[in-house]
Amino acid sequence: QPADYLPSRRLVLCAGRLVPGKGFEGVLRALARLQGAHDDLHCAIAGEGALRRRLITLTADLGLGERVHFVGQLEPGDLLAMMARADVFAQPSAPEGFGLVHLEAMTQGTPVIACLDQGPADFIADGVSGFLVPYGDVDALTAVLSNVLADPAAATAVGEAGRSVAASFT
Repeated sequence: QPADYLPSRRLVLCAGRLVPGKGFEGVLRALARLQGAHDDLHCAIAGEGALRRRLITLTADLGLGERVHFVGQLEPGDLLAMMARADVFAQPSAPEGFGLVHLEAMTQGTPVIACLDQGPADFIADGVSGFLVPYGDVDALTAVLSNVLADPAAATAVGEAGRSVAASFT
């Protein structure tokens, strides 16, 4: 069940159409860099699309086969439950006009990583109500993920600030 998905594991969640520009490859590459320091780190990718097979191949090539889970398209309620369960929601996509999926994750109090200079930058204050990284910058994404995982109390504070921001939207 989404609310209990992979209990006792740290979970990075990505969600969206599996198409170019969504930043899935960067997230996978960042996870590969972090796997030695975080034995309990897993990633769930929710969604379907043309890149699915390529992402599965990249997952295997990076040695992440047991850590990355392609959960398919989730019903809206299940996606929100998975967002609430996740330790961090990472979707550094470009171009991104608004980023509704980021806002949805923020409503659950989940720390969000989005792309700098894209739509979510209009409502995410970097390091305060979420995190912003340059598109395609795996080093920056790895650093943010590492910091979020290393300091759960600070990540919770950012998630709660994000929830407050999300509450201002209708």
